[in-house]
Amino acid sequence: EDPQDADTMYNYLDTSEQAGLFEDAAQYLRSFVDANPYSKEGWYCLGCIYQDLRLSEKASDALQYAIAIDKHYAMALIELARVQEEMGSVGEAATTLTHMLEFATERADVFRALGQLYMRQNNFDTAMLYLRKAVAENENDADAMALMAMCHLQQDDVSMASSLAKKALAIDSENPDALCCMAMIYDVKDNFEGANDYFERLIMSNRYTEMHCRFYTIFLFNRGVYDILIDFALESLELYPHEPFYSTYLAAAYFMSNRYNSL
Repeated sequence: EDPQDADTMYNYLDTSEQAGLFEDAAQYLRSFVDANPYSKEGWYCLGCIYQDLRLSEKASDALQYAIAIDKHYAMALIELARVQEEMGSVGEAATTLTHMLEFATERADVFRALGQLYMRQNNFDTAMLYLRKAVAENENDADAMALMAMCHLQQDDVSMASSLAKKALAIDSENPDALCCMAMIYDVKDNFEGANDYFERLIMSNRYTEMHCRFYTIFLFNRGVYDILIDFALESLELYPHEPFYSTYLAAAYFMSNRYNSL
């Protein structure tokens, strides 16, 4: 009825990803951009779906189309940087994000994206420099605070990690990175119930990412909770069918619980 309705397009993308309908979404979005070649949202969503399918070259092309329509399209530029990173071009990804600072109205988003980029490279000191800049731009940026907490946790500074995660949760009680961080802190403290409670809050929030699913899977395996792990890994496989990570942990859980016929 209204091909220019951006919110509907973004909701379609989110729903398709949550339901694991990547192939169906790719087929629909290809048809959509054929009929609406100047829809930047259509090209952006197609790029995201291609990346979900690990089709990085196609994802890059689709996102480049979106950016050609609107060179200041922040969401597409941030996603393009992630695709460039996935393709091994970390320098290009950093350049794409840094270029955005020339025109971005929400500079905190760009600084946060740069922080996440360096976190994924395990360069936590550089990551925190950018995340602090994000908080300086927006003192209520719960996402940046939660990511800083994760950085401190990776550097074994549990006290600072806990303080920042709690600040993030005070601003956003369902912040996924803050919930994940608190779960991992309780795990470090060998408090299974506390860790599991935070992980369950994270999953119930429906704001988790594939990375959070991995953390919960590893937690359950290390704790020997194989029944819950098997159910969760099967659900995760439906959402992320192209990730061998969950099949690997499923096989390990079946083996450790003597369910050899399921291997």
